[in-house]
Amino acid sequence: MKPPALRTAVVGLLVAATLTGCALTPVAPQAATQCDPPAPPGVSQAAQAYANATHEALLDRIELSDTIAAQNMMMSLDDMRRAAEIDQAFLADVRAIRFPEGAAAPAQDFIAAVEAEDEFLLTAAAQDGWYGAHLAERGRLDEERGAASRALRDALGLPASGCRLTLP
Repeated sequence: MKPPALRTAVVGLLVAATLTGCALTPVAPQAATQCDPPAPPGVSQAAQAYANATHEALLDRIELSDTIAAQNMMMSLDDMRRAAEIDQAFLADVRAIRFPEGAAAPAQDFIAAVEAEDEFLLTAAAQDGWYGAHLAERGRLDEERGAASRALRDALGLPASGCRLTLP
């Protein structure tokens, strides 16, 4: 894993999104420090490794977000597959981390939430129209992943991420 890069500028291309069918409506850009806050000094090796893994995945997620924005806020089936591919690389890094006892269960919950979301995306990518027909499930999975992420970050002593990208 590469160490996180220092970010001092506002990332203007990061946007929050509201799902509307398969179209996404941009909201507002946010500061990079809100999206990818650095690990505070003195955190465990597991916390630092998780922060590094999330940073590396974020770079790919920003690229995908930019791609969707360039497609007039419409995502393609390839975008769904790409989101799952990014997550698979991210999960490989997360699974390699030796989480301390208090973070092991939240880590497993987070991994399960990401896997469930990826299963949804891959099913949607294989069946045109499926995503739009299952928006309630998509919303539930997004909420579960967010809650699991917050619980894991809390267990590791990491600041909350305010990141909202334009993603499937």
